[in-house]
Amino acid sequence: MSLNISLICKECGGICFKTNITHNFNEMAIAAKVCKCLWQVSKSNFKDAKQLVFPLQKAILSMEENSKKFKAFNPAWGDHYYYYYLSWLKELTAACEKYPNARIEISR
Repeated sequence: MSLNISLICKECGGICFKTNITHNFNEMAIAAKVCKCLWQVSKSNFKDAKQLVFPLQKAILSMEENSKKFKAFNPAWGDHYYYYYLSWLKELTAACEKYPNARIEISR
């Protein structure tokens, strides 16, 4: 199962950006305090991409400053989860900054 995020152009209805990530990163998202705005978007009332920018930037900063804490969520067989999730957050943040008025569409 995965979390699917699309940024939809309000003018034309086209997809500006699309990404997905496995639910295996849920615990890391909780620790980074972005679970609510991504996995539980209906509870956050976020509708536009620009609303995600600040929480995502805050999560990235937290992960970079506390890498040891977040690397503890890596599986025993490798440390790539931390780097992959951090990279994914940065990519999503860049898209939200590029398309700030896009509508957020999330499905699980």
